[in-house]
Amino acid sequence: MINSIYMPYFKDLSNNSYKIHSTYTTKGTVKTWMSELADKVDKLKVKHTKWYRVILTGYFSDNRHPDIHNLHKVIGDSLKEVLPEDDKHYIFKDNKPVLGVIDQYIVIEIEPLEEV
Repeated sequence: MINSIYMPYFKDLSNNSYKIHSTYTTKGTVKTWMSELADKVDKLKVKHTKWYRVILTGYFSDNRHPDIHNLHKVIGDSLKEVLPEDDKHYIFKDNKPVLGVIDQYIVIEIEPLEEV
């Protein structure tokens, strides 16, 4: 079963900007976003297994969007708070971004896998 979560997107989620460079700590807005994602996943009661496929689709206003793979770190760290496996057991699949939306967001689909 694939579980879908809708999360808002903002530029600080990117691997290139989610940390405060002077202290290398995660920005407060990003911590809040990560906590909200973990809460949503926890409420879904995703089946526990050894491997997960994480499918990402970004909905952006125009071509000035991030490379989707630059969001893997923040998403992976969020998911490992509520899933039983470390993010090294997540297989990310990045879909082509959808352009032309006003409010930008990311759809995160989590599929428990029996085998890889």
